[in-house]
Parts: sequence; C-alpha cells; structure tokens
Amino acid sequence: MKPFEEVLKPDPRNLYYGDLACGTRITVRHRYAELSGVALGPNVPVPIKDYFGTLQDLCLYGWYAYEFYGVAFFLSFTAIEMGLKIRLSKSPNDKRMLHELLQEALKKKLISPRGFTHIRGIRQTAARDLRRMRRFEGLRKSQLPKSDYLAILQKAIPRLRNAYAHPTAQAIHLPHEAIFSLRFAAEFINQLFP
Repeated sequence: MKPFEEVLKPDPRNLYYGDLACGTRITVRHRYAELSGVALGPNVPVPIKDYFGTLQDLCLYGWYAYEFYGVAFFLSFTAIEMGLKIRLSKSPNDKRMLHELLQEALKKKLISPRGFTHIRGIRQTAARDLRRMRRFEGLRKSQLPKSDYLAILQKAIPRLRNAYAHPTAQAIHLPHEAIFSLRFAAEFINQLFP
C-alpha cells in the first residue's frame, strides 16, 4: 500500500504526460474530462451502466495509483461479457461462456466494425500504406492480405480476458491503454443495445 500521507498525491508516472512543446501537463481534471467522454447509450441496461461507471472511477483513480489502469483494462472485458450475458441470455440458468456468447453476437450481426471509432484510423492507415505499396512495389489489389476484424475480436477478447483473469504477473498499462479499452467496451456494449 501507499503510505497514508501519499494517498491523495498523484502517482509520479502520471506526471510524465502532457504537451511538453506547450509546457502543459495532464492533470486529474484532464483525465476526468477524457473519461467522462466515454459513455454508454441510453438503451444500455442500468446494471451495466452502474458497473461501467465503477470502471470509469477506477480508471480515474489510476491518477493516484497507476496500477489501477491495468485493473480497468481487464475489467473492460468483463463489462463486455456482462453486456453479452444480459443481451443474449435465454434464462437465468444460461451457463454459456464468453466465447460462446461472443460467437452468437457475431453470428447475429449485433457487432459491426463500423461501430468502433478506432476502425476509421486503422482504415485510413491501411489505405495510406496501400497507396505507398502500389506506388513503390507495384502491388496489385488482389495481392493484399485481407483481415476480418470481427474474427480477430472473436479470438482476442476471450484470450485477453482470460490472461487477466488468470495472471502470472501484475499487468501495468499506460493511461491511454486503459481509456482505449473502456472506449472499446462502451462501443461494443452500445452496439448490443442500439
């Protein structure tokens, strides 16, 4: 534990972030504003919203205990699992696991790559890289490998959740990684409850 006198002091690792060119530093107020911009939609059930609010608070308190970012990162995947269970469970006795629920959600087309804001950046980067490859390497469109984002998610989400649920070491994440995982979870859950 931190010494009591340091409980309300920022973890020094948080003080490295900011725009050094402008001489500004990130503060807990900046972190709060960033996290409050990650929101669940109006149709998301209250139990999920309550759980997600706790995750946002946990990520915010990473300002004081840096290790909380890793916990928030992990719990964002449990929020996805909670959303899937509430959306897809047929009865209170439904014992399906994350992988099965995720598979059903994808089969029913409840999740789309278009529902994730970070996909736009990925597509822009891929298009830029494609233009470069075509120009410099003479690559034709048919030679490009195709990726299926949803198939990647189907494998990655359970693996990430399981890796954190059954740890062999403490995971430390950067603030932006934790915030990204919360944003990803919110966008995933929002697609389940449009």
